[in-house]
Order: sequence, then structure tokens, then C-alpha cells
Amino acid sequence: MNKAINDLKTLLDSEQLEKAHTALETAINEDPFSYDLLGLMVQCKNKMGEIGEVQKLLSFLEFLTNREIRDGVNAKPLKLSSMISVHIPRCGGTSFRQVLQTLYGVMLHCDYGEEENRRFGWSLSPKSYTRCIHGHFCADKYDVLFPSSLRITWVRHPVQRVISQYYYCLRHPDESSFTQEVNNRKLSLIEFASIDKEQNIMTRYFAGKKVSDFQFVGIVEFYEASLKLFHKITGLPFQWIPHFNKNTNRSNASYEISEAEMDEIMTLNSSDIALYQTALDIFHSSN
Repeated sequence: MNKAINDLKTLLDSEQLEKAHTALETAINEDPFSYDLLGLMVQCKNKMGEIGEVQKLLSFLEFLTNREIRDGVNAKPLKLSSMISVHIPRCGGTSFRQVLQTLYGVMLHCDYGEEENRRFGWSLSPKSYTRCIHGHFCADKYDVLFPSSLRITWVRHPVQRVISQYYYCLRHPDESSFTQEVNNRKLSLIEFASIDKEQNIMTRYFAGKKVSDFQFVGIVEFYEASLKLFHKITGLPFQWIPHFNKNTNRSNASYEISEAEMDEIMTLNSSDIALYQTALDIFHSSN
């Protein structure tokens, strides 16, 4: 092993990055918890400019170190299940990504589309050692490639999800042509909710799957209890991460709107309402 590590260091020192990266991928696939290999991959990813991948690796190394310090010789072998995590917009996926990043490190592949992945310095495709994929994609995307992986996701009350998406667009007018249009046209909440592609988003991301087709469906309104259930189901160590990407201008836990607006948004998202209620029922029966 020492010779292999030295050979990898030589490749990195001589800036043979692609060759070093390929060799590291193979080695990490065989030994995903090696501090030496993970440390070298940090150097390699940093030299390649993949800053997002570096951050994932550093989070994972910190997690392994803290676990070793806490549990010492009593630490149980860490088994990382193969997992497909569907991040439905405005359903807590940014916070949950931090949990997965801590648990999986470089074995986490983020899939938010080529443009977004490049912006964050993430790899564009899964690697041989990938154990978890998380991002904005429909639930059936990886059915053929990873048929036996755990399927997980989070949902949120559809009315709150729509309102959150609306205010997100208002806070980020330059993010896309769509957010620019929402701001330029000064759309009201109901006008935004009436746009076809903004309706029943959760149902669309489920892509014909049922709630019961997922091994875990977290509920944003029960965030910490959902995290505990996730770790109970998967057997992974509990990692509590606070909410990220929230609207900091909101004073209450939920958005407050008129009853008429509530009824209108619920009518426009009837499929999501039914899906959310099913997920909520299953969640409560599991706790």
C-alpha cells in the first residue's frame, strides 16, 4: 500500500492529474475509508479546480475523524447503502445534501444538470465509487443503472412549497430567464401558481412512482424527526444539519396567506395534496 501511495504522490507532484485521478478512483473504490487515499484525492480535486468535490471530501474526512475520536476501537464498520436521493425544489434538499455530503464524501454524486454542476465545481457524471446520487432529477432517472438502490426524497405541504418557490424567484431575479420573467412581469403569488409548469411539482418529480416505492420520504414540517427516521431506516450515523437556503425574511415557520389564496393553490395542486397526505400518513405510522 505504501508503494501505491508513493506512486500516486509522484503522479500528483508531476501534475499528471488525469492519470492520478483515474488511479485514485480505482483505489478508493476498493478502500473508500482510507485517510491517505482520501487526502490525496483532496489534493487532486483541488488541482483540477473541482472545489465542490473538495468540500465533500473534507466534510467526509471530518466526519470519519470525529467518529474515530468519539467511538475509538468500539466504532462499528461503516456501511454505506447505495442510494438515489431525489431533491424536489424547495423541499429541504439543500440541507439534506449537507447530511449526505458528510456521510458519503466523495462517494456522493450531485446531479443538478451540467450548468449547475460546473458552477459548483462538481463532477458531471457518477464515478465507479459513487454510492449516493442526489439532485434535481425525476425519480425514474437511475432505475436502469441502479435498480437496487434505496430511493429517498423529501416532501413539503404543497401550498408552502409553491409560496417558497415564488419568493425564491423574487429573491433571485437573475438566476434564470424564468426568474427574470417572474420579476419583470411582477407576477402575484396566484399568477405564479397558475403557471402550468409550477403546478404539482412533487408529483412530476415522483415520475409515476408511489410514496411506497421509496424507502424513505422525509417531511419538511417534521425535519428533525424525519432525519431520525432516515437514520433508523438506513442504519447510518445520525447527522443533524440545520436548514439551509431558507427565506431569512420570513418570521414564522410557515408562510401566511389568505384563505382564498390557500384554496386556490390547493386546487391547482390537487395531485400534490394527495401525494403529501399519503406521505404524511406513512411518516406518522413509522414513528
